[in-house]
Amino acid sequence: MEDGQKRVFDLRQLSKKSEIRIHGGSYEDLVNVIKTLGKILELKQDTNKFYETITKRGLSDTDERIVATAYWISMFSDKQPILITRDGDFTRLFWITGRLLGAHEFEGNQHFRKSLEQNPVKVYHKNRDGKYEIRVNTREMEYRDKFVLHKIPSDKENGARELIQKMWRNFRE
Repeated sequence: MEDGQKRVFDLRQLSKKSEIRIHGGSYEDLVNVIKTLGKILELKQDTNKFYETITKRGLSDTDERIVATAYWISMFSDKQPILITRDGDFTRLFWITGRLLGAHEFEGNQHFRKSLEQNPVKVYHKNRDGKYEIRVNTREMEYRDKFVLHKIPSDKENGARELIQKMWRNFRE
């Protein structure tokens, strides 16, 4: 276990030196889908006052861009993205958006599911003891058959479904 902790620490130090830049319409489509799902399902629950001020103004989409970047790297490189964080929002963002984007009803997302299995996204979360534990491993993700959002109006669910279908069509073209 200590060896794993040391590897996580080394990766954390390396990540401080790394910067990833991705541009393109398909990437922005992916970001927008994740942002939309995050808003509809209220996946971000940070209680920090500064955070609340920024998100009310619509300025902060950093979490969604990190999630989209990890998915993008998994789909379009041979790398396995790793995120090390203390922010619990990432667990919700990855598990829920991944299962919905990978729903079997959407044509064109087979590459997404295959990529997340072959190049899994892993999220390590720092627990109360100061140790890192794995919270997300997309290789273990089970995808829904149908796109279903519970406890929201059907018009919002249909709008989100249409947005995701459009995104997968754009990726195929």
